[in-house]
Amino acid sequence: MAKFDVDFKLRLVQEYLTGNGGQASLASRYGVGRSTLRLWVALYRAHGRDGLKRKHTTYSAEFKRQVLEHMQREGLSLKEVGALYNIRNPPGIRLWQTLYAAGGLEALAPRPKGRSPAMRKFSQPDDRAVTEKTVEELQRENEYLRTEVAYLKKLQEIVQAKQQAAQAKPKRSTP
Repeated sequence: MAKFDVDFKLRLVQEYLTGNGGQASLASRYGVGRSTLRLWVALYRAHGRDGLKRKHTTYSAEFKRQVLEHMQREGLSLKEVGALYNIRNPPGIRLWQTLYAAGGLEALAPRPKGRSPAMRKFSQPDDRAVTEKTVEELQRENEYLRTEVAYLKKLQEIVQAKQQAAQAKPKRSTP
């Protein structure tokens, strides 16, 4: 979408308001959508030159609720309520409606933008956790692990010996 400066928007709006052309003719002459020009005119009428400036804001949940209630009470369209409250993205109000219907006021609360972190970074274990075990405990653990390894090795030797003995026996034939 093309970005237009305030002076350009103001020139088009003033041409329209002075009667130098209709919405369709001005929009096609300057390469702007009719609905965009219509929105600029509504913003200018409601807020003056400030209504045509670019605006980056986040709205509170209470403000969004107020907008939705006013829109329903007065029977306003998305564009009308957007111009009245100086909301630059009127179709976004429809999303507010959906969220409010599904989750109430809490669903309208602003959320942080951008990608969420993939993984939380955990702090490295400090040396105190390692030294909490005494030397005796570490020696006992080491001895237990050595015994376990020796046991598994002996078990493996026994299994291999049985397999070799089974292969070495001659097969008997039955008469």
